[in-house]
Amino acid sequence: MGCYRRTCKRSKESITVKHDLDLYLFSAQNLKDVRSCFGGSIRTYAVAWVEPNHKLRTSVDDFNGQNPNWNAFLTLSLDAKLLEKETTAVTIDIYNHGCLWDELVGTVRVLLSDLIKAQKFLTGKCLTFVVMRPSGRRQGQFNLGIPPTAYQFVDSFRKETTTMLAEESIER
Repeated sequence: MGCYRRTCKRSKESITVKHDLDLYLFSAQNLKDVRSCFGGSIRTYAVAWVEPNHKLRTSVDDFNGQNPNWNAFLTLSLDAKLLEKETTAVTIDIYNHGCLWDELVGTVRVLLSDLIKAQKFLTGKCLTFVVMRPSGRRQGQFNLGIPPTAYQFVDSFRKETTTMLAEESIER
């Protein structure tokens, strides 16, 4: 099955196809030093999402300060319709775990269409992206890993979706 798993929910109105996208959130470097209210070092975690109602987070890195290492494996659930859009992006928000509230350190956005187009060159590699501060300023780098089998299902996904939609139209 690889890194994409397909689930299908049939209803009389439409077919909903979900795919799971696996990502490795490795680390970040040179993040803005956003300290908690009592000082100390920055304690960061990352939140990854494509759809705002389905967010996943890493554990808090308590030891590495502005250069956190998460080495986290996250599985994001995607609707098949999102894969067809050119503007669909994986958003990764990096937060400082504070004593009273968590403060946004920066954000990384990666277009899924760019990852899919360059699938032959990116699989199994670590990619580095610029972290954007809430002010819009660039501050730091973020390292994201794409598993070797992450895109093996993309081509077959399009064929299966077309076949399922054709079957639905025949049933009507």
